[in-house]
Amino acid sequence: MQDTDSADPRLEDIGRRVLSAMKEDVRVFLNDLYKLGDLTEETLRLSKEYQAFIDKQLFWTPNADLLSLGDLADTSGAAVWLISPENWTLVVAIVFGDAKQYPFWWIAFALALLLLGMNRVRLQQSLEKVSVKAHRNTCTDFDLSLRGLADTVLISVPFPLILLFVAWRLNLSAERDSREFCTALSAGLILATAALFPMGLLRKICVPQGLGRMHFGWGEAQTRQLHQHLRWLINFSVPLLLVIGALVAQSEPKWEESLGRIAFLLLMVLLSVFFGFIFHPRRGIFAEILQQRSGGWLDRLRFIWYPALSIAPVALGVLSTLGYHYTSQQLATRLDRTLWMIVLLAVTYCLMSRWLLLNRRKIMMDQARQRLEEAAKLRVQSQQAAPLIKGVEDEEVNLVAINEQTRRLIKSLFVTCGLLWAYWIWADVLPAILVLDRVAIWPLNETESISLADLLLVVPILVLTVIATRNVPGLLEIALLQHLPLTRAARYAITTLASYAIAALGLVLASANIGLTWASIQWLVAGLGVGLGFGMQEIFANFISGVILLFEQPIRVGDVVTIDGTTGTVARIRIRATTIVNWDRQELIVPNKELITGKLINWTLSDTTNRVVVNVGIAYGSDTKEACDAVKEICSQHPNIMKDPGPIVTFEGFGDNTLNLVLRAYLATLDNRLSTVHHLHEQIYQEFDRRKIEIAFPQLDLHLRSMPEQSAGGVSSLDEEKKGQ
Repeated sequence: MQDTDSADPRLEDIGRRVLSAMKEDVRVFLNDLYKLGDLTEETLRLSKEYQAFIDKQLFWTPNADLLSLGDLADTSGAAVWLISPENWTLVVAIVFGDAKQYPFWWIAFALALLLLGMNRVRLQQSLEKVSVKAHRNTCTDFDLSLRGLADTVLISVPFPLILLFVAWRLNLSAERDSREFCTALSAGLILATAALFPMGLLRKICVPQGLGRMHFGWGEAQTRQLHQHLRWLINFSVPLLLVIGALVAQSEPKWEESLGRIAFLLLMVLLSVFFGFIFHPRRGIFAEILQQRSGGWLDRLRFIWYPALSIAPVALGVLSTLGYHYTSQQLATRLDRTLWMIVLLAVTYCLMSRWLLLNRRKIMMDQARQRLEEAAKLRVQSQQAAPLIKGVEDEEVNLVAINEQTRRLIKSLFVTCGLLWAYWIWADVLPAILVLDRVAIWPLNETESISLADLLLVVPILVLTVIATRNVPGLLEIALLQHLPLTRAARYAITTLASYAIAALGLVLASANIGLTWASIQWLVAGLGVGLGFGMQEIFANFISGVILLFEQPIRVGDVVTIDGTTGTVARIRIRATTIVNWDRQELIVPNKELITGKLINWTLSDTTNRVVVNVGIAYGSDTKEACDAVKEICSQHPNIMKDPGPIVTFEGFGDNTLNLVLRAYLATLDNRLSTVHHLHEQIYQEFDRRKIEIAFPQLDLHLRSMPEQSAGGVSSLDEEKKGQ
């Protein structure tokens, strides 16, 4: 017992020392972990910085020397390698060997190609028949356009399919046997196919009986021109693309830097010539559009965009000859993808527009058929003509509104898809643009300045702002507001304010990108505020009044108002003024300030119910009770007159020549006001005539008290003659 007690202090001391040592080891280990974590974070940061630096600098770094006469030797070597009989004999041997080793694929391909070849004439005839039917004004079948698209694809696919299949088999054989020429030839065939198929498909769309002319409504001159120029472009560009793709895939860099650059330069020259013909403002495919919109911004800027499009490919070719061959290839590839993206979206948009047109045409034909049926009913029930015709008109108005809303939605979707697709195409190149940060334009302060990249970034910001201002409100209305319990005026106010907010946001972003922040311009805003407050106070007052109109909504789009003796419908509420269209289809521009501070009558603000007053004067001696009952009977049978509150007919008083009756009746809307008053007048006149109730007219009794003697003698002689008779 004593031994145990004496041993305890020693064991406790040993335990404490062990625990202390373990704690020290843990502390050291944690410090090492913290240092390792800091080192790892620093390594990652440096890696990202180096990656960003490489992305900025590598794209603009020349990867070849200036193209000169000294490259002719390499050019001849590359040409000899491409046309070498040994290489082509090897290709033939590999193709036959692959066919013997894998006969299933070659037999299936041959059968598919034979099937397409045998049906080529039938497909062309089918396309012509389908196009003739689709071009008729009575066509409502969208399947015809889908069949035409399928026929066009099948007609265009055989030759690209041959190139793609051969490239596939060569690539597999080259991987097994490590044959460089076969690999390079396969890459060239794939690149040629990637350009041949879309160009061939677009060319077939532009044939006289093709989709473009007969289905999409493209101009005859434009489709013929595009068809002709695509033919020579295909014949010359496909071999050049084959050479470029083969030289890029082979292992000798000098060949690609010599003959490859020459082929690339020739291809860019061909594209410049093609763009020069196609986009010519007076003879190109957009010539008719520019003539129709003469004086528009696209027509006025033709001296900028036409040379830019025509010279851009040649500029890339020159960039390649200067040594920036990789840069020019990447830019050309992305420009090509962007152009084909636009073509694909345009064709898809035309298909969607065709579908909308055919659906609208079908509904209009159904309405016409319904109108004929209702016209037949009118022969039996003529009194129901007004409401029947009115119902058809309401459907037609709704059809137009739905069609416009759908078009806005489709345009918004296609613009959004185009922007996202373009960003995906150019995403790899965007970091290279940051190298322009080093080009200073003007200084902001001692340490910061506005660079060329900041200035160039303002252009897409403004373009996107304009696109968003025009399309996002429409997309918001179709996608969200239509499903909410909101009136048309409320939806208009929300979309208008949304467009204002988007425009303001775009301007703020563009201004901030070039250094115009609030901190830098607040003194200028304060100074201009005083001057603008006096010089442009009316404009500011109208702007604020326009915002108040959208929020408070004393008048809304579609309301019927009377201002300064003019009655009309509110068509638009803009920043400065509101447009009112009167019954003569004249547009009255009213400053917003007058609508806020002045007096006006809003016929449809909270209730569209309105009253018509018809005054009827009957002759003395007529039965007033029968006349009032006749007017009440007419009102009870009229479909536009409300039953609650009901019509009131009163005998108001005794006139000089008439007994004055007044009809007061209420209508649910203003739509039928004029026609209802017309029908009431017409039916009252006919009913009074049937009941022999005389409608009085002004009468005058003349009493002669004194006359000249000559006139009196004449009158006396006339009286004697009448008495004698």
